[in-house]
Amino acid sequence: MTFPEFLTERKIPFSEREDLSRHTSIRCGGRCSVFVSPHEREDLIACVEFLCRGGYPWHLIGHMTNTLPPDGETDAVFLSTRAMQGIFPSGDSTRVRAGVGGAAFFRRLLKEGRLAFPSLAGIPGTVGGAVCGNAGAFGYETADAVLSCEIYSVKSGKVYTVPWEEMRFSYRRSRLKGEREEILLSALYRTPAADREWAKAEISRFTALRRASQPIGEPSLGSVFLRAGETSAAYYIDRLGMKGMRVGGAKVSEKHAGFIVNTGDATAEDVRTLIAKIRERVREAYGIDLTPEIRIL
Repeated sequence: MTFPEFLTERKIPFSEREDLSRHTSIRCGGRCSVFVSPHEREDLIACVEFLCRGGYPWHLIGHMTNTLPPDGETDAVFLSTRAMQGIFPSGDSTRVRAGVGGAAFFRRLLKEGRLAFPSLAGIPGTVGGAVCGNAGAFGYETADAVLSCEIYSVKSGKVYTVPWEEMRFSYRRSRLKGEREEILLSALYRTPAADREWAKAEISRFTALRRASQPIGEPSLGSVFLRAGETSAAYYIDRLGMKGMRVGGAKVSEKHAGFIVNTGDATAEDVRTLIAKIRERVREAYGIDLTPEIRIL
């Protein structure tokens, strides 16, 4: 049985030769062999088991807000969690499935009169991506709000709960970052009651700060590089006068040097080449090897 036949039999939504530029936030990339969006965790697990059993190449993705896919045709299967929706408040905590977008999560919290950390409200992508990469902004990180995670082990085939202290959270990392043996299914967040008007005001304040400092509205993958020690990569890039530097349709944002934007016709190779040039210039000038924060496939 082929993978498309398996998906058809289980009634799991999929498409073949899907244009990945339609799914990634930087709007570039080629086509994948199969793009799959299971709604239920059982279907996600069944897909992973089939792909591993058959030796298929595959990538687990969410909203692809920090993922750069390859150009051209790829044989890999792209397995998306974006259809895995569900927000379940209970007392001072809320369980959220991996595919829920950050914006939808915070809208629900406001409706319930609850809040996690308002500075995280504008971070794009899914809960799954935020937990795996410990996404953060303005002094707060996802780890500050997470209590535990529900994880599927590819190796054992079991689902288990991992408490916060075993998630190994650190700067833009968790035990799941870059891991192919464990998949996040849901996360339990600390969501205490909050005054709705105060929460709205705080979210508006952080949203305004983000809009003032970042190229919101332009296709990008967010912050491209990790900090170098305690200093942002943008500091070095800006000092070297690289704002506005281009390769093809990819450009270092003139608003924030840590972002690369698609001016309209960028390819994934344009972005990769620009990243390499930035790293080379910073290495030559400061002896610092910048590490990409984004996921490059």
